[in-house]
Formats: sequence, C-alpha cells, structure tokens
Amino acid sequence: MKRFLILISLFFFSINIIGNNRLSDLYVMKPLENGHLYFVLPFNIPSITSKTRSVSVDITSLTCSDSVTVNMSVWKKTEIETDSIIFRSDRNFVIHDYQTFFIEKDEKLWLHRYSIRMLFKDLKYLYSAPKSFRIQVYSKDQLMEYEYTSRLWSKEGNNICQVLRIIESNKKLFRRNNK
Repeated sequence: MKRFLILISLFFFSINIIGNNRLSDLYVMKPLENGHLYFVLPFNIPSITSKTRSVSVDITSLTCSDSVTVNMSVWKKTEIETDSIIFRSDRNFVIHDYQTFFIEKDEKLWLHRYSIRMLFKDLKYLYSAPKSFRIQVYSKDQLMEYEYTSRLWSKEGNNICQVLRIIESNKKLFRRNNK
C-alpha cells in the first residue's frame, strides 16, 4: 500500500512538473491582418519591501511593432499617487511612458492598474540577464519594490524569456515576409 501511494504521488508530481513547463500555457497568440498579437498571461513578481501582495504583470506584443505593452496591477492598503516606475537591472530603465488605467477599491485593498510602453528589445534584455531585475514603483510617500527570488527567477524568468524568444522569432519572420 505504501508503494502504491508513493507511485501515485510521483505520478501527480510529474504531471504537475510537465504541465507547468509548457510554454504554450503561458501565452495566447491571435492572428491579425497585420501580423500576430501575443498576450503573455498574468504572472506574479513578489514584493520585497513589505508583506503586501505581489505585483501582477501581463505582456502584450504585436509582431508588426518594435514596442511592447507591460500591464501591472499593484495592490495597496491605501490609494497612492504614482510618480514613476523604474525597471532596474545592471542598467536602469526609467519608464516615463506609463498610464494609470484605473484605481479601484475592494473590501480591503486598493488596486492600481498601470500600462507601460517599452521597446521589445529592452524587455527581452531584462529577462535575458543572469540575475533578476527589480520593479520600483515610486509615489510621494513610499517606494514599492518587486523582484523574483533566485529560485523563481531560474524557473519563471527563464520561461518568460523563452516566450519572448518565440515572439522575437515571429517578429523577424513577419518582417522578412512583409518586405
């Protein structure tokens, strides 16, 4: 009986590992008239400044565009007025081109939803680095920081990097076919 339980446990563990490693589960691709739309499904990056919730991030990219849209959801106990958002790695990316989509309150927390435009190559650079980058959200009275742990970076960071490589390959193919 003990052996049977161990085999069943290993079976479900292996299904979990296989299911979590499928890159196609991380994004959706839709063909459009002028290329393809890629939507990288939401994923979380942990907070390192407090015990508040992680930042939720999703990515949208068109094969016909050199830029990418990074959408972020930040939850706080109070409403904040954001001054700037910085993606920091071994070189800084100060993001000036961001919009606040909306701010809303549920029973306990305020949800702040941002949309950030950046060059695709800059986002790919962030995810290709050997160490995790950090997202810093500045407001008048506080700094919120989010960063992958080493363990998450080696798995999730690599998966997002692989998805970005798929998108990049299709961007190149689109350009080649539409010269």
